[in-house]
Amino acid sequence: MDVVGSVMTEQGITFAVVQVEAYKVETPQEAAETIQAYAPLFPGMPVVVMAIGKEAGPTYWGRDDLANFMARVHPSSVEWRCYGVAAA
Repeated sequence: MDVVGSVMTEQGITFAVVQVEAYKVETPQEAAETIQAYAPLFPGMPVVVMAIGKEAGPTYWGRDDLANFMARVHPSSVEWRCYGVAAA
């Protein structure tokens, strides 16, 4: 399984942003569970998920300050990479 994400640093905070399908974050509880599921891939870092596939554009879930920051960043300016994850 591949995960598309980026590790970023803003104002001294290093965090991960992970692209997910919009259906994985339809409720705050689903968003929290999705963030928790990706957290082990980025130890010690806060994780923000970027929901893709919505007509209005990407939506961000995670720590408020980081999600709000990402909402102001155009996704094309992020250095995305694929992280290979072994299936359990």
